[in-house]
Amino acid sequence: MTTPTLTLDPADAVELAELLAFLGDWFDDAPDVVGGWLARFACYGYTLDELRADLDRFGFLLGSGGQRLLGERADQSADR
Repeated sequence: MTTPTLTLDPADAVELAELLAFLGDWFDDAPDVVGGWLARFACYGYTLDELRADLDRFGFLLGSGGQRLLGERADQSADR
C-alpha cells in the first residue's frame, strides 16, 4: 500500500499556520478557561497540553520553522 501524496498551495499553508498560531495564542491567553471548555467538550481526557502539542506539530509540518514546536513561542524565547 502506498501513501497518498497531498499537495497544498503555499498560500493555504500560510493561512493554516496562521490559524494554528492564533489558536495557540488564545490558549496561552486564557488557559484555565480554554482548558475547562476542552475538558467539557472532549470527554475522553484530551488535555490542553496535548492540543497545544498537536497544534505545534501541525504548524511545524506546515513550515512554520519550528518556532511553535514543543511550546517554544518567539515572544517567550526573547525573555530568556
